[in-house]
Amino acid sequence: VILGSIVGAVIGYIFAYVMKFSHKRSFSNHESYMAQCLALAILTMGIVKTIGSDDLLGAFAAGYTFTAWDD
Repeated sequence: VILGSIVGAVIGYIFAYVMKFSHKRSFSNHESYMAQCLALAILTMGIVKTIGSDDLLGAFAAGYTFTAWDD
């Protein structure tokens, strides 16, 4: 459980950084935001399930970290 939370939080933080970077340089727009959040959830669940931890908790931690640190 702890491993899934940590991995999800790290993925969410990296995803938030990439989103800020791409938004500053106009690589992505606001309309594609929902698709990118869905991709974050699927990516996180796949990675966390592959290492054998709780995938739902990992996706929750990634989403929380992404929204908490992304203005």
